[in-house]
Amino acid sequence: MARIDAALALTECQPLRHRHPATLSGGETQRVVIACAIAMQPKLLILDEAFSRLTPKASEMLLQRLQHWALERGSLIILLNVITHLS
Repeated sequence: MARIDAALALTECQPLRHRHPATLSGGETQRVVIACAIAMQPKLLILDEAFSRLTPKASEMLLQRLQHWALERGSLIILLNVITHLS
């Protein structure tokens, strides 16, 4: 349970813990999926379009937290993102 609690805290999903998956928004679902992966404590975490459904603010928060988590654990995170809009 401690790993689950830590993963939910890292992704700010504690309030979602007892919600039915069908009631979650796209961004909430994305954060829960990332929390599930983090709870497994992988040494390598590959995230494809992990922030695609998140707001810019939520993306920045999660990126900072994931960086801290990876440095603390000695894990490697590979983020894959397709940029579709260029100014």
